[in-house]
Amino acid sequence: MPNKSSGKLEIKEYDIISENSKWYAGQFYCNKILDSSERAQEYYEKHKISWRDLNIQAHIEHKNPEDDNWKPQIEVYVKRVAEGNNYKEFHIEYKTVPDKDVLGIKKGTKVKLTYTYDVPLTIWGTYLNRYLTYWREVSAVTILCQDRQKLDVATFKLYEANENGDPVLVQGVEWSPTYKQQAGDLFARTIIIPTKRICCRYTAWWDATVFFGDSVENTKMTSDELQLTNR
Repeated sequence: MPNKSSGKLEIKEYDIISENSKWYAGQFYCNKILDSSERAQEYYEKHKISWRDLNIQAHIEHKNPEDDNWKPQIEVYVKRVAEGNNYKEFHIEYKTVPDKDVLGIKKGTKVKLTYTYDVPLTIWGTYLNRYLTYWREVSAVTILCQDRQKLDVATFKLYEANENGDPVLVQGVEWSPTYKQQAGDLFARTIIIPTKRICCRYTAWWDATVFFGDSVENTKMTSDELQLTNR
């Protein structure tokens, strides 16, 4: 976690089940002020998010049904679809960068998708939502930092949304002890999201003041009054 921004990395693994799949649909949404839609709107009118600041990049590995081995990872095109002050919708297309050659992805293809973006601290809350669908996919959240001591002392919590959308603290789950990444100089702590229910939302929360100092205000966990998205 650098001083002025944090980075987010998403890893998705899935099988193509339709005949004409051309992209993976994704979105970026942030809200530092969950308890007041009016204050949140005012804040993000003053702190608009640009695509350039996000610096979204995506890479894909894939294996077609007739292949024995995975094809090498390749960068793919990210198409802007819709946006607001603190909301962005995008398609990660199955086209190469920079030539936009179409990848041979079809029904039955296995895909490993990785995409990253940068998040300035002025726009980012101190939490991350994870959604589980009907398929009960495996989901994990990992926090990375160069300073191992900060990871050791920081507070991390996991919340589960109830039927009203209010976050309820999940008891009996633990973040992993701090461990060293295989490459680079980053340390990590991870939590595996429970899969006891389908179609539910979990929220991982962390004490950002440990990483960035008292100039950063931690998000007060409550239901999102702005409600720009339910994902």
